[in-house]
Amino acid sequence: MLATRFFISTLAFLVPSTCAQACLHTGLTTSELIPFIPPTTTTSYDFSTIPKVKVWFSSATNPLTFTRSYEFDVDTGTCGLLIGSSAMQFWNETECIGTMGEAYQYLSSSHILYTGCWINRNVWFNHLDTGTGNHKVQAKVPILVVTRKITCPGYRIGVDGFNCPSPLVVITNPDPPRMIGIGFGRTADGQPEGTPDKNPLLNVVAIRDVAVDLSSGYSTYHPGYIISKEGLQVGLTATNYDSASFGSREAALPLSVSTCVGSSTPIHLCQRNELPGCLSIDNVPSPCLPISVLLDTGLNQSYIRVPSSITYSTHDDPSDNSTTSVLDNGQHVHVELGVPQRASEDYTTGFASPVLPARVYNYHDDARAPFVNTGRHVYKAWKTAFDPVCGNLAFASA
Repeated sequence: MLATRFFISTLAFLVPSTCAQACLHTGLTTSELIPFIPPTTTTSYDFSTIPKVKVWFSSATNPLTFTRSYEFDVDTGTCGLLIGSSAMQFWNETECIGTMGEAYQYLSSSHILYTGCWINRNVWFNHLDTGTGNHKVQAKVPILVVTRKITCPGYRIGVDGFNCPSPLVVITNPDPPRMIGIGFGRTADGQPEGTPDKNPLLNVVAIRDVAVDLSSGYSTYHPGYIISKEGLQVGLTATNYDSASFGSREAALPLSVSTCVGSSTPIHLCQRNELPGCLSIDNVPSPCLPISVLLDTGLNQSYIRVPSSITYSTHDDPSDNSTTSVLDNGQHVHVELGVPQRASEDYTTGFASPVLPARVYNYHDDARAPFVNTGRHVYKAWKTAFDPVCGNLAFASA
């Protein structure tokens, strides 16, 4: 049981020595909220559990024929829509022929390899809303229909591709997954096809049944989204961004471009690298260790990867048969979000705090760069706004 003492989380903005130019959205008003599903009829969502939204799809032959509604997990640790083949309505394997072909995604935290194929579909959120209550959001993206779910702890990222060298469990035509991945910078972590063209929140084609027009640039609609306890706010505006603490130079962190294939690729579909940051645990190392950071809505736990030269006090996790260990209680974890720092996450293992993950795993890897997956509890303290046009990730207090 966690002790009742709090280590007060240091979750305040820091003014960096050098500031990025603020990116404003003057005159823009087109936006819509995709609400998270409350865990019960009497409670609101608070990131204690994985966030979920309702999703509808079109059929392959008739864009006005809809599937039933699905509840999908919202995952910033992946990019793209994944659904088990046994759950997907109006689909058969012949669709994979002559389309985008076989595909895969590997989730390193759960050691799961998903294989299947991409199919093109219209995707709707808030689909049942009509009339004055119309809050529909429509996107068009490829969807990964998963035909095999493989438990593969020995998977080698960048080497094994579609194949698992030593599968523990193989499930054919599974259900789940049902996952909507909205993360960036995921292609280097076992998801080479998790590119922005798969992210439904970046490929919106209509809001409230009115087409989104990007033919002349971003003068009427600004792609991007805000993640908060209320849900996913699609479309950045002067109200929800500039006037809501995201618009300051101190809030927004520029993200470097990883790839932007082809000169005709719209800037909002260029791949961004992971969020940079810095780590210390009980002030080790000092100065802090440069890392990349993933603010992962899909996980209740945190993962900390460091080189073998840095050691912390840990113990084995009896529920996990991998080589990953758990941090012992009483250690102060400090994660700076952004370089220069825009926000931070602080907690002491074993002592109650809103941002304390369920477990904090620590492992060594000298072949890969240091990395922290914070898990979703960080969203109890911060709202984030991803602006793919300006290339920023901005923070505001939750």
